[in-house]
This record gives sequence, C-alpha cells and structure tokens, in this order.
Amino acid sequence: MHALEFEALISNGIIKIPRNMPQLENIKARLVLLYPAEVPDMKTDKKQLIAAFQQLEDKNVFRNIPDSVGWQKRLRDEWE
Repeated sequence: MHALEFEALISNGIIKIPRNMPQLENIKARLVLLYPAEVPDMKTDKKQLIAAFQQLEDKNVFRNIPDSVGWQKRLRDEWE
C-alpha cells in the first residue's frame, strides 16, 4: 500500500482530491481522516464571512454593472 498526504476541506461530505494527483483517479482507497480536536466556532466563521463581504463592498467590484438584476438573471440562464 502507498500513502499520500494532503489537506482538504470536507464540504457536504465531499473531499476534493488535488488535481496534481492523477494516480488517484478511479481507484478504491482506504481513508484515515485526521482532524482537529476542537470544533470550529461557527460564530467566528460568520464574522469572517461578514468581514469578507464588507471588503468586497469597499472595493465596489460591481460598479460597472448598470442593471444588476438583469445581470444576475442572465447568469442564472447559463445554468439551465
């Protein structure tokens, strides 16, 4: 058996394997997960998210979009 080590975020039960590891494509593997003993404080995550949105607001990244509602609708049309 071989071992590879990398860090990944588990999101909705999914672990994304880094793309630079093609040897892991379409194989069966046994996983051992190591994770911190402390559970992340969700309030801290919420504060970080709010801070990130405030930074985006300060940068005014959407200033060149005259019709923001129309722009969002066109983006959603691409998904369907």
